[in-house]
Amino acid sequence: MSEHEYRTDPVTVYNETTRTVIYGINSVEHVSAQCAALPADRVFLLTTRSLLGSDISRRVENILGNRLVGVASGVHQHVPAESLDSLISTVEAAQPDLVVTLGGGSVIDSGKAVIAALAAGCRSGAQLLEHRIIFEYPDKTSQKPYPGPFLHHIAISTTLSAAEYDGIFGYTSGGVKHLSMAGGLAPVS
Repeated sequence: MSEHEYRTDPVTVYNETTRTVIYGINSVEHVSAQCAALPADRVFLLTTRSLLGSDISRRVENILGNRLVGVASGVHQHVPAESLDSLISTVEAAQPDLVVTLGGGSVIDSGKAVIAALAAGCRSGAQLLEHRIIFEYPDKTSQKPYPGPFLHHIAISTTLSAAEYDGIFGYTSGGVKHLSMAGGLAPVS
């Protein structure tokens, strides 16, 4: 499929999932080993304002150590497209090879949106609309594919949102919820 073709199948089979799920007490300690396995030397941490500076955030920052090239907390609930603009430019400027998200579904979806935007050359959240899934009644979908390649993504989920399991992300624009997906956006861990 070329970068300008759209998927128009009546059914889309999505068969990409997280390769590694680590959970339990002190599971965050495995982030360093996950970085080494990728390998990832330049890591950007994306979290929420409520978690920034918390014990878990400081712990993740300490574990990442010299790999950490930036931290941002400008994530908003329901991922408004306009809130992605500064995140896209901040992450791009840091030139990471891995994005670590710390938080719930909105943080994880924001991370996927930023990674997708960078892969597609989008400079704003509004430009992501070009790649949204379009549903046509009764059973057609289409989506302009992302060209890739995608930055690696590790999700440290503080909720069970299920965003950590696949390459689908949701965001809003003008009060309307949009979805987008690409297998390469699924967190590797």
